[in-house]
Amino acid sequence: MRWIPAVFFFAVVGVTVVNAQTQEGIGTWYEADSTQLTAMADSTDTRGYDAENDPFNRWLYVGLRGGGSFRFYTLPVLIKDYHSDITRDFTYEVSLQVAFKFLSFMSIQAEAVFTHDRARFRGPEYHESDGESWFIFYTDSYSSTSLLFPVTVKLPLVLDPYIISPFGGVYWALPLGRMTMDSSIASRKTGKFDYDLTGHFGLTVGVDIGVRLGPGILFLDARYGSDFGETVIHMDDGGIMSYKRSMLSISIGYELALLNKKQHARGN
Repeated sequence: MRWIPAVFFFAVVGVTVVNAQTQEGIGTWYEADSTQLTAMADSTDTRGYDAENDPFNRWLYVGLRGGGSFRFYTLPVLIKDYHSDITRDFTYEVSLQVAFKFLSFMSIQAEAVFTHDRARFRGPEYHESDGESWFIFYTDSYSSTSLLFPVTVKLPLVLDPYIISPFGGVYWALPLGRMTMDSSIASRKTGKFDYDLTGHFGLTVGVDIGVRLGPGILFLDARYGSDFGETVIHMDDGGIMSYKRSMLSISIGYELALLNKKQHARGN
């Protein structure tokens, strides 16, 4: 039985050595695996996109959006004094846009927006015959198309899986063709008239909310815009009609994410 302590001693030593080697191996594996997991976490987001191919992390974005726009028209005080009114309208707009993200938290976006306006002006027309006088109320519809060219600064904020981008800037308005006027009563002069946008500039503010979709971003755009000056219509008889325009637009769009930042930096 004297050999039992010796066996026990060698068994303890053997277990200690094996355990030490095992722990060393586990530690080495853990460190290597942790490094690998960290690298994977750095290169992959919660949506399964590789960081180098993440649409949220690009230099250039080219997109198209379309939707509806509520129009609000305001008459000058002089015209309001004649008990006239002008109605709101709902119309459409289509936009082609290009954005350059020169900083991780800032980009500049330029757009070309094709849009339609229809301002409906309601007022009284005075009539007199055989010593009697009366008013006939009419509705004149002024229809026009124009291009808006907004230039805005965007401040993108990534809140996975979304990217939220408030923005603000100015736009320049370009009338396309002449304005068409139709009336609800035959005695009103109708036809096509020249018009211009005094100042041609306006202010726009809004926000985009987007999600990754394929090689780009699917987004919802909500914005408010207001002309600095008035829309002035020049009648053929020398008369002038004017109103001020503001708009609230909601649209859906998609933009392709181009120019990978890391690849572009390595290429330089």
